[in-house]
Amino acid sequence: MIICKIVEHGIKVLITDYFDESMILLKEELCWTTEDITFIKSNSRKLDKKSSTADWMSDEYQKKLIDWNKADWMLYQHFNTTFANKVNYIFKKC
Repeated sequence: MIICKIVEHGIKVLITDYFDESMILLKEELCWTTEDITFIKSNSRKLDKKSSTADWMSDEYQKKLIDWNKADWMLYQHFNTTFANKVNYIFKKC
């Protein structure tokens, strides 16, 4: 399975939904400095907390997208869970 190969080879996966947090984890795992991960955010969409994808996309269409992109969805689910576990571990250390 591709997920096992990615993990086995130590490939780092960033979750763009949590880009800032992903950069902090990368900093910790690679022993980088804050300067190493400093960046300027540009060309980004402003988040509107009042609306979400669910507001304009039907449940049926969301399900179709997940079915069409099953492999991507499985990768996202796995690494999103891994990411959450790492964040929890780091915060417990602090």
